[in-house]
Amino acid sequence: MEFKDEVFPSQLEQLLPELQEDDPTNDGLKYDDFVSTLIGADTEMFGEAIPARIRYLLDAVSADDPLRGNPLSKPPLPSLKGPPFIIREMPGKGLGAVAIRRIPAGSVILDDPFVLSVQEPAQEPASEEEAIELLSVVMIQLIGQYVRLPIETRRQLSGLHPHIRAGTRDWFCLHLRKIGVNFSECELDFVVRLYCTFNTNEFSKAMPGGGLNWRIGRLFLITSRINHSCQPNSRSMQTSDGHKVVTAIRNIEEGEELTLRYLDHKLFSRSEWQAETQRIWGFVCDCPGCSSK
Repeated sequence: MEFKDEVFPSQLEQLLPELQEDDPTNDGLKYDDFVSTLIGADTEMFGEAIPARIRYLLDAVSADDPLRGNPLSKPPLPSLKGPPFIIREMPGKGLGAVAIRRIPAGSVILDDPFVLSVQEPAQEPASEEEAIELLSVVMIQLIGQYVRLPIETRRQLSGLHPHIRAGTRDWFCLHLRKIGVNFSECELDFVVRLYCTFNTNEFSKAMPGGGLNWRIGRLFLITSRINHSCQPNSRSMQTSDGHKVVTAIRNIEEGEELTLRYLDHKLFSRSEWQAETQRIWGFVCDCPGCSSK
């Protein structure tokens, strides 16, 4: 099967304002337009085109790709030029960002472009069929963008933590087969690791689109190295062109770790919050902000 040209994240984002302007009762049709643009095939060919597209993308991943290597091997650290911090090992946390000079409050610490982006309806799938289609949409975007990344970027991405929950591999195995994709054990491991790396490290934002609510999740290589604190010294915002801009919310001294708040802990009790951080990111938060609750 031949496909149309590869689609880029910015092209998909351009569809969302159009969805917003259209009749909300036509969400199903407009969602089909989104998927059609994504996979490069007409609506009536979805059943054949989706597994063929995923198979085509998996074939583009080389056997020696960094994400298919030993997850315990140490990838190169991001190369930083100019930022007032370094990435280094942090006791009990893996890697983190540490100030190498005093950073005054209000200073821009980092302007970080995204390397991967996924767009999908924000609501949970209402059926098994919807879950399978959503998985297809996510994997086509992730693998399609991943194989176009420079090898150095892929090496750095392979060093990010993928929180793989119990049962995740079995779930992917079952649902990829339901989609109709044939895959090897190595390819299954690659898909699970790519998805979980993205899911663990992404920053998302909501975007309206007709009667549907859409979310755009983006992965930023450097920002992902900034650890969480319930009392952070930095904050971040996403720009319209897909950059993550991190600024200091107070004076940060040389040698101090940079931190961001991933999610507001005040919405949870202490036990609920620690369970939530374990579920989403694979760590139990014990920072001063939440341990004092």
